[in-house]
Amino acid sequence: MSVEYGEYYETAYPCKIRLTSGKVVLLSEEDILRGVLQFWIPEGRYSEFKEYLMSRHNFVEEQWWPGKYIAQGLGVEEVYLARKLDDVWYLEVKVYRAEYLKGYLVEPIVMISRSYVRRLIESGYIEKGSENEICAKCWCHVFYEFLPFAKEFLNGKVYVYDIKHRDWVEEILQNYRIRIEKPNVVIARTTRPAVILGIIAGAILGIATALILSSVLSKPEEKES
Repeated sequence: MSVEYGEYYETAYPCKIRLTSGKVVLLSEEDILRGVLQFWIPEGRYSEFKEYLMSRHNFVEEQWWPGKYIAQGLGVEEVYLARKLDDVWYLEVKVYRAEYLKGYLVEPIVMISRSYVRRLIESGYIEKGSENEICAKCWCHVFYEFLPFAKEFLNGKVYVYDIKHRDWVEEILQNYRIRIEKPNVVIARTTRPAVILGIIAGAILGIATALILSSVLSKPEEKES
């Protein structure tokens, strides 16, 4: 018995952006999977930011790696927080200290719930012993899920840093559509990530556009650094 394709988590992620230098860049699929767009939080507001997410928005602290961890191009990881979206998906954020930016970078991810995968295994839908394998595939970096939290915390301002091009994002011009497929026997037996990307259209584009139009993207002012 298997779980069929067709059920998925759908979202959007910027693919064409304008940087504060004026340069327009098109992010690749590899850039999306790496999560090159990171939200920035001022250096002196880390504790307040963590408390804001945990007390006001039900994020909980997770212990994912023992000790602190140096991420590629980011900095030292400070904390790993997670928030349940529904019975299947979690919104997770990794927060890194980025001294070179005088602040913290926030890396948002949507990941499948381990408890959901375990229920499928116990029910015979998924092969035993495939939990870690499936959880390693059924996730993706996201953007719009975390944007409202960043905007609310900074009173309407949103700062996004592109760690690949080492510049601040000024404008989002186009989005990818992302679908993260729920697990099935096929996913359990393949090495590919369960993520489908395409140029976005329709309802998700409307949601993404509304979020961006109501947000101001800019480079942090010196007084906020």
